[in-house]
Amino acid sequence: MRQPRPPKRGGRRIDAAIHDLAQYGFAEPQIRKIIKTTSCSRIR
Repeated sequence: MRQPRPPKRGGRRIDAAIHDLAQYGFAEPQIRKIIKTTSCSRIR
């Protein structure tokens, strides 16, 4: 099997944030949704 591709720009930081917040009981999909909506609203 092939190795998975490394995350694109910012992906590692998002994965690190998800990993850190998951320790406090937050669900991964919930964290991803919050990060996605927050980062998109800051760009606009």
